Amino acid sequence: MEYNLSGGTTDFLYVSPDERGLSITRIGGSSDISAGQFIDRVGVAMGLSFPAGSAIDTLAQQYSSVVRGAPVFYKSGEISFSGPESQAQRYMAEKSYDMTKWLNGHFQLFGTGWKSSLISAVKEE
Repeated sequence: MEYNLSGGTTDFLYVSPDERGLSITRIGGSSDISAGQFIDRVGVAMGLSFPAGSAIDTLAQQYSSVVRGAPVFYKSGEISFSGPESQAQRYMAEKSYDMTKWLNGHFQLFGTGWKSSLISAVKEE
C-alpha cells in the first residue's frame, strides 16, 4: 500500500511487483480537491503565503485543546475535502470563528478520515 499525499494528489495505491516492474492500482484517494489544495486554498484565503502548509501547521498547533471539526466525507476509499474548504471560506468571510481552533480540529479530523477511508479502500479491494 502507498498513500500519496501531496500538493496535487491524494491517492491510495496498491503497489505490487510484476514481470514489468510494478503494478500500480488506485484504490482510493480524494474525490474532489487534493489535501494539498485544501491546505493551500485555506491558507491563501487567510492571507498566508503559498504554499501554506508549514504556516497552517504552525497555526493549528497554537490551539492545544481537543476540537471537533466538521465531518469529512468518505465512501469506498474516496475522501472529500471540498466541504471543509467551503466551511473555512464561510467562517473567514463571516469572521465568525477562531481559525487556529478550526485548523486544529480539521487536522485531527482529517487524520481520522484518512484512516477510515484507507480501511474502507482495503476492505473493498
